[in-house]
Amino acid sequence: MSTQAQTFENDVRSTTTIAKKNNTSCSSICSLPTLKQDQWVQLLLLCLCFTLAFSSVTLVMSEAPLIVVYTGGATDIAPISIAMFEIGKSFVVLPVHRVIAKYGRKAVFIVGGFMGILSSVFGLLGVLYLQPSLILCSTLITGFATGIAYGYRYAAIDVSPNDREFAVTLCLSGGILAAIIGPVGAIKSIYWFETPYVGSYVMNFAFNTALLVTIFFL
Repeated sequence: MSTQAQTFENDVRSTTTIAKKNNTSCSSICSLPTLKQDQWVQLLLLCLCFTLAFSSVTLVMSEAPLIVVYTGGATDIAPISIAMFEIGKSFVVLPVHRVIAKYGRKAVFIVGGFMGILSSVFGLLGVLYLQPSLILCSTLITGFATGIAYGYRYAAIDVSPNDREFAVTLCLSGGILAAIIGPVGAIKSIYWFETPYVGSYVMNFAFNTALLVTIFFL
């Protein structure tokens, strides 16, 4: 065999080996992890919880500055509603993992769900009585609820510690739906009732009620 032919044969073998390795790597990346049925159920429930929690967030926060102005607040203080949300979230998001470890994830998540309902009540009263201060309180409480909602990713890791990357990704994928559901819900619900924005807080109340029901199955 000539040197040129031998070189060509070696190149073909090398290319075939690389292709096989690439196919194996692709299969391992694209394949779903082997999880037990109860693990799948828990991860899907956590994904649903994340979707509901952040649908509430995107619903409320997409309208909060507008509602502050509607209730009589000056345009200068309207952005404070977003600041209040960020303050509330930052205050809770750092210690939430330790709190879950101490009191259990279900108990902490239930508190988060009730905070979401409480934020709906404050917002509803703010709209009905034209009190921008109540809207700011509502966004602050929404921030507290959001900080707790970030704990769903830690719960996903606890459910499937051997496939934590997949578990966290599946849980956080609920945010994609929330990014659509919340803003669309905000637009559709503004004029559900005679008073503008009442429908938005009714929808927010419904999201958090559904969230609490889902949490009880965790």
